[in-house]
Amino acid sequence: MSIVLFRVLVIAALLAIVASLGSGLFFLVRERERSERLVRALTVRIALSIGLFVLLLLAWAAGLVQPHGVH
Repeated sequence: MSIVLFRVLVIAALLAIVASLGSGLFFLVRERERSERLVRALTVRIALSIGLFVLLLLAWAAGLVQPHGVH
């Protein structure tokens, strides 16, 4: 996997997480009671966040990203 493809995947995952969070907020405001669509949107957000974390761990193991300290 090239670094450009990795960056595109990370940006796409972040945008999908924000979109899912926004749709959850929309369903929360629109429907005052607990709805299945709200729960589904937040579940998707959690799954995307876990997937992004795993992707970052795999990229670190493959050497695509390097940890660094604060200077």
